[in-house]
Amino acid sequence: MSAGRLIQIKIDSTVLMGMRSGSRSTELDLAECTTAESTAQWKEYEPLYKGQTMSAEGLVKAGSGNTTNEDIYDLIAGATSITVYYGGIVSGDTYYEASAYISNLEEDNAYDDLQSYSCEIQITGQPTKSTVA
Repeated sequence: MSAGRLIQIKIDSTVLMGMRSGSRSTELDLAECTTAESTAQWKEYEPLYKGQTMSAEGLVKAGSGNTTNEDIYDLIAGATSITVYYGGIVSGDTYYEASAYISNLEEDNAYDDLQSYSCEIQITGQPTKSTVA
């Protein structure tokens, strides 16, 4: 996988504006299935459901052709399903695409700094894994 600065998150086909950090979290829900027959009273588990979220933080850049904080707001307001891309940008890098919804947008407007944003993206369904051509 690429260095962090070579990771991008795209919403549909447009890169997020001014991204300074991005992350992906994958989870597996487990059900406890311990019984009296469990070896030496060790707990046992069975897998249930998988899920994934992504998050991004960035700076608002005037005149950017990328997805802006206003675009993100509109996606939340419209409860709009999107396609999200997370991964490298260099040939041979791995990336993931999935259907998703923006679940949270936070905007920060400091007196002495650039406007910034952070957003949370909830994946719905199974992501596909591919390689950058």
